[in-house]
Amino acid sequence: DCAAACDSEIGDCVGFSYFAHKKSGLCLLLGKFKSVTYYSGCKKERKLIQTRQNLGHRAAEGTKCMAKFSLFEGTTLKPDPSGRCKQCMGKASNAKKCFE
Repeated sequence: DCAAACDSEIGDCVGFSYFAHKKSGLCLLLGKFKSVTYYSGCKKERKLIQTRQNLGHRAAEGTKCMAKFSLFEGTTLKPDPSGRCKQCMGKASNAKKCFE
């Protein structure tokens, strides 16, 4: 379980990415958030159908990027290209397409 693995890395893990694939998946523990890409071009119904076709029985789990919000409570992750904000991301990009 990615969340448990991240929790066990106290001070080193701020979140994780999970990529489901048929019967298994890949978990990447994250030590810092530098940038984010979000996908705004998906219709909800289309995305769900594609996910089910690609992942089979694990469709509900899909692809995830999770942050330990307790570490960022009362702060911001809003991009700050100047670098003055230690926990802020440097860049946020809108892909304007559907993640497939």
